Amino acid sequence: MLGDLASSFCKRRLGLRSGQSIPLLDQIPETLLPLWPMLPALGASAMEMAIAIAAFTAIDLLLTRLLRRHHAHCS
Repeated sequence: MLGDLASSFCKRRLGLRSGQSIPLLDQIPETLLPLWPMLPALGASAMEMAIAIAAFTAIDLLLTRLLRRHHAHCS
């Protein structure tokens, strides 16, 4: 939730409309902010955290594109 709050805050400051999708701004805070405080408990390195952020971003962008295409096809 904190990551979503941070990206929403940035969007409002940039004057973007609510719900507007901004690649990377939507994914990075939503992955980074939960992972960062968990690093000591997970024992993850900065490189592992970067890989997790990149993987989440790639998966989210791919699934979003596929679901939008599927929704448009079914409508």
